[in-house]
Amino acid sequence: MTQTTRKADPGRRSLRSPASRLRARLRRLVDLALASDPGLQRLRTASRVTLSTVAAALVSYLLVVVLAGGFALSPLFGAVVALMATNAVRDATIRERKVTTLLLFFPASASVAAAAILSSALWAQWLALSVVVFSAFYLRRFGPRWVAIGFMAAIPFFVSAIISSLLGLPDGQLPWIFAAIAVGLVCVYGVRFYLLPDNPRSVLRQSLAAFDVQLGITLEAITRTLSDRRHDGDRDKRLRRESGRLRERAAAAEGQLLAEESEVSREESDQLRLYLFDTEMSTHTLWEIVWNDAVWSDAGSGDNENTFPQEVRDPLLRALYELCATLRLEGTGSREAPQALRDLESARAEAATQDRDAHWSFQVRRADAAIRQLSEGAGEEEERGPASVEAPESGEEDTKEEPEGEEEQEDGRDGAGEEREPRRSGIAGRLRPTTIQGIQATVAVGLALAAGEVFSSSRPYWVVIVAFIVFVGSGTLGDTLSRGVQRTVGTLAGAVAGFLLAGLVSGDRYLEGALIVACIFLAFYLFSLSQTLMMFWITVLLALAFDIIGRLGEGGILALRFFDTLLGSAIGLAVAALVFPTRPSDEFRGLTADFLDSLQDYVGDQIKRLSGGEPDRHPVEQAREVEGKIGAVTRNAATTRRQAGVFGRSRTALNHWMTGLLALDYYARHLAGPIGRSQRLDGGTDQSALLREAGDRISANIGSLRRAISQGEECDIRDVEGLMQQLENRLMQDQRVKGHPDDGHTGTSPLDALHYLRRINRTLGELSAAPTVGGGRKKSRASFPGPTR
Repeated sequence: MTQTTRKADPGRRSLRSPASRLRARLRRLVDLALASDPGLQRLRTASRVTLSTVAAALVSYLLVVVLAGGFALSPLFGAVVALMATNAVRDATIRERKVTTLLLFFPASASVAAAAILSSALWAQWLALSVVVFSAFYLRRFGPRWVAIGFMAAIPFFVSAIISSLLGLPDGQLPWIFAAIAVGLVCVYGVRFYLLPDNPRSVLRQSLAAFDVQLGITLEAITRTLSDRRHDGDRDKRLRRESGRLRERAAAAEGQLLAEESEVSREESDQLRLYLFDTEMSTHTLWEIVWNDAVWSDAGSGDNENTFPQEVRDPLLRALYELCATLRLEGTGSREAPQALRDLESARAEAATQDRDAHWSFQVRRADAAIRQLSEGAGEEEERGPASVEAPESGEEDTKEEPEGEEEQEDGRDGAGEEREPRRSGIAGRLRPTTIQGIQATVAVGLALAAGEVFSSSRPYWVVIVAFIVFVGSGTLGDTLSRGVQRTVGTLAGAVAGFLLAGLVSGDRYLEGALIVACIFLAFYLFSLSQTLMMFWITVLLALAFDIIGRLGEGGILALRFFDTLLGSAIGLAVAALVFPTRPSDEFRGLTADFLDSLQDYVGDQIKRLSGGEPDRHPVEQAREVEGKIGAVTRNAATTRRQAGVFGRSRTALNHWMTGLLALDYYARHLAGPIGRSQRLDGGTDQSALLREAGDRISANIGSLRRAISQGEECDIRDVEGLMQQLENRLMQDQRVKGHPDDGHTGTSPLDALHYLRRINRTLGELSAAPTVGGGRKKSRASFPGPTR
């Protein structure tokens, strides 16, 4: 029967049989490329870094070496500074980024001079390096400008120390190096602000386009799953991957809307953010419904209450085909989509009257509402999208003020550039996270210097660099471990490939130079996708650079680099684990408490909205905040699982907790979607009072679980089932939902929102009795997962 449906359905012919297969395949490749890089940000960043670095090396070589007869290695410093400055400067506005770029000359020059002058006094150089490393992390607390300044002081110091130990660096050569650094920063300034300038309006248009493309790809995968009605691991992975990518594309576009240079009005920004969020939620709803149908069908359940009857599934499939055609603007899809939805509702109503109204009926109503929202939202976005990102007629570059607390932060830092870490006890509890990380990095670098002198006295700084990099961008112990492993694997793989590649092309300076340029581009293009790949290409670059200066052919250097990388990584990870450490269970507890804090505020605001009041914050803003907190918990749990596997510890309780926390996030996000915003009771009614009372209990239950996690208090989860049942009965008797009667056509009955609130409270009750990872007690007090000690 499925095969017959496929052949007869006109939507499938529109979707799967384009006029030209070659054109369809090419378009598919273009779509994948656009969706993989929202706003072409990675391409723009990699191009900037590459052009700036190449320009700095060539221009400084011509000016400093050829024309002025200066130090031959000066262009190396100019190239390194250009490479680092392009990626390190991340201020909020264009004006601030310009100022920071020019200011980087002073820390870079000072650190190079200090390393060169102190090269004859090893202990003094080590002391200076310790001060530089600590400052690089401590200064992060003052904001993005100081993050760049600290980073730009550390890396040139390393480069200067390495060059001094290898070739010597007389004081008389410093002016030429300063000139090359200045040339490098001028090249960065020219490339970033004139040749490839920041164009937030263009990036916003490209980000929205990438979101629309990913939406089409995700819906096509969902449609094929419903058509095939088949459940398997590969299909599951693909649906989850595409759904996750859609969420990432939505977050990227929202970040551009919140950027100060976006030139989008607050009203238009709010409309587009709601469109992005609603579209993501509706797509996820379709994914959940279709996947559940596929699972039950594959289990041989037949046409029971969990699977769609054939007379309902066929029009649902056709509605999805027409939705895909509408989004693709193919043929007559946009004209046939409304009729497909009417057919779907008629089939649902007819099947329900035949005494077959089971669990699937509610799911069909949800699918109908989701498809309608996607169809209407696409049309509205098409109408207002281009106007929302038009350049102002004045063409002014200056930026507008951004409301405090709404700017997007990088690398998990808050507005002051400081990492958010779990609460610590003792001395560590009185120190800032940046201070703690500065101490950790300084101790690691000191130990790496000593170990390097013992095991690799000719080049101790390779060990030092690896130990330093372990802490860059890391926060908690689990994060440090995860990043350290990725960077170590990338470095080792890159060392093998780099030294082999350098051996093959050795002597051809032009080819080696071209390969170095390619390595720079690939390293920064892949940086946001995988730190392993980034470190792989950086290590290949270093191997080629060593060959150019004639140091690659020394005996045993390949094995020495392997050993140095392992030694530096081991030192960094050991320091992170022993100096002001946080146990994995403590990290999980702190991150979970932060998530529940945000969830409590978010649910309270949505209850206020549903009961007829006005929320304190924008619903999408709150939903994204909750999403970010659960993302941090998920990343920590992934690291904890790996540690538990290595040390033979149980992961059962951790998996149980993660299932519950992810369920809380899933149910809560639906409250800010189309359902939550469209269902508002009249304020002052008995129904509104009942909803507020139930909401107060749920909010109190979230707070009780949060206090049990952070303070070890008794966790008392109060039941809300009686209030919910009473409210449902009254709503069914007297439909007073503002503007949305429960006629079965919109799929937005207030009972839908109550369904998610009830699920939230039930999940809280299950988590309150969850056991620890090591097993054991299961009381009314909440217990928390973590590797047993």
